[in-house]
Amino acid sequence: MNNKQKVGIGVGIAIAGFFIIAVAGYSTLRQDSNLSEEGVRQEKHEFSNLSEEELQSISVQWDFEDVLRNVEKYNGYVVHFRGKIITTDDIPDFKDRYALQVQIRCKPWPDNVDCDNFIVDYTGNRLLPDDEVEVWGQVKGITEMKMLVFGNEKLTPVVTGLKVKCTSC
Repeated sequence: MNNKQKVGIGVGIAIAGFFIIAVAGYSTLRQDSNLSEEGVRQEKHEFSNLSEEELQSISVQWDFEDVLRNVEKYNGYVVHFRGKIITTDDIPDFKDRYALQVQIRCKPWPDNVDCDNFIVDYTGNRLLPDDEVEVWGQVKGITEMKMLVFGNEKLTPVVTGLKVKCTSC
């Protein structure tokens, strides 16, 4: 085997390794958050006829750190927040279903790489990164997200989007 073949095999293994890590991270999000199409249908059915005002009236007051520390206290309750979409990922095998990473707040510089985000399990028209959204969502749990900048893990609340309204579209 010559040097070109060895280098080619090494590059191929590196690319395959990166792909496996990326898929494993995505599947961890889906498993940890325990989301299912049937669950989304049931919740959307329960809340499908509610207006924004009605959703707002059943929304609970919340604090981001408290949601992370005591998620069981919030599970099943409706929360309301506004933010900017950071990423939009298709959820395989489901039509028009996406995992939106919505940034709600960042700390001041130099800590502004540490932002508070929600993952929104959303079914509807495709939304794009940088879209501003208003969300009424039912808390489902928390998951660990790998941060893009430093690669460390961060706990992130997961909600099922009951109503997701793009305010910048």
